[in-house]
Formats: sequence, structure tokens, C-alpha cells
Amino acid sequence: MIQIIIKTFLFLSVLVYGAAFVYSFTAPQTIEKSARGFIKEQVSKKTHEKIDNIGSKYKDNTLVKLSAKIFKNKKEQLAHYKESLKLKIDEKLANVMAKMLDLDCECRQKYKGIFHNLITTKIIDLKAATKKLETFMTAKYMYVVENVIKDFRIFLGSSFFVLLLMLILLYTKPQATIQIDVLASMMLVSTVLSSYLYIFKQNWFYTIIYNDFMGYAYLMYLGIIFLFLCDIIFNKARITTEIVNAILSALGSSVSAVSC
Repeated sequence: MIQIIIKTFLFLSVLVYGAAFVYSFTAPQTIEKSARGFIKEQVSKKTHEKIDNIGSKYKDNTLVKLSAKIFKNKKEQLAHYKESLKLKIDEKLANVMAKMLDLDCECRQKYKGIFHNLITTKIIDLKAATKKLETFMTAKYMYVVENVIKDFRIFLGSSFFVLLLMLILLYTKPQATIQIDVLASMMLVSTVLSSYLYIFKQNWFYTIIYNDFMGYAYLMYLGIIFLFLCDIIFNKARITTEIVNAILSALGSSVSAVSC
């Protein structure tokens, strides 16, 4: 019964991950639309940070520092202007999202090619800030979209590769069935959790794969499983067998794995 469940899980997972990986290249806009909420949060967050950095040149202005009164007035004026800009963020971001989600809009190609320069541009001139703000939002939108799609493909591709290798070994290394079952169970847990987050908590899902630390943690997790699979292929599962038997013994199981 367990074997049937494991084989079914691996077979279906390989199909789903493989199809999704290919689909991410043929229809990347699907990922973009599903990550709409996450992208909006990221752009809004970075826009607030950008506004907070407006006028940073005044902090190093020696002439301003010589006059506490002038500096105070300048700070108050700057703070008031920043707050007025922040009140416009939601409205401007809604316009940007609507425009960029139109896949036929020429602006997508325009900003796709120059967003790396735009998002590092410093907004200093207060009079030009409002106009530059929407440009920054649009550029940041494309930046986040590009990275979300890239990270999503890494997640799909690496998972697909490990699952496919596991499925192949299940049929080519029947002596290591118990070891592969344990590794498949580890993949089952991560797959179920990922599926739950993607279906019911999409913002959490994209936050996890977009976050460098969490993304690397998942790749390390897959890397550990891959090393065990390499042990099964090249080392007759000696190390994996020892670890699996130790776990089974700790659980009080009479079943034991054997090297292949």
C-alpha cells in the first residue's frame, strides 16, 4: 500500500512540476498574475523606502547645518512633502498595476530593458519627485516580476529534477526501496506544504521563494536529498542505509533496510 502511494505521488509530482516548469516559459504572465498581491506589496514597500530617502543630500549640506532654524524648516517641509507623496502611493500603484498587467502594453518592453538603472536612481529634486515616483514604481514592478519568475522556475526545476531521479531509482534500484521511500516521504512533506501555500496562501508562498535565505534553505534541503540519492547510485546506499536503519530502530520498527 505504501509503495503504491509513493509511486503515485512521485509520478504525479513529476508530471505536475515538469508541466509547470515548461509552462513558466510558454506563459510567464500566469505566474505574474498569480503573484499580483505579492508584487504589489513589494513595490509598495520599496516605494515607501524610496520616499524616505528623498532629500538625503540635505543631511550633508554644510550651509544648512550652519543654521538650525533653516535646517529645521527644511526638515519640516521635507517631512510634509514625503507624507503627501505616500498618500498617493496606492492610487499611483493601482494605475501602474493596471497598465503593466496589460500584456500588449509597449511599456513592458520599455521598462524591462531599463529597470536596473531606474531603480537605483536617487530622487533628490522635490519638484521632480512625483513624476519620478511613478517611473520608479513601474521599473520596480518589472524588477520584481523578473525575479519572481526566475525564483519560481528554480523552485520548479530543482524539485522536478530530484523527484524524477527518485522515481527512476525506485524502478532501477529495487533493493533500496525503503531508503527511497524515506526520501520520498521528505519530498512529500515539502510538496504538500508548498501546494497548500500556493493554493491558499499565495503571498506567503511567493515571499518564501523570493526571500534569499528561505530560497537557499529549500535548495539546501533538496541538496541533502540529492546527496542521499547519489549515495544510492554510486555508493550502494551504504550511508543512507545506516541512517535509515538508525531512524527505524529509534522508532522501534522491526523493519530494516539493506545496502544495494
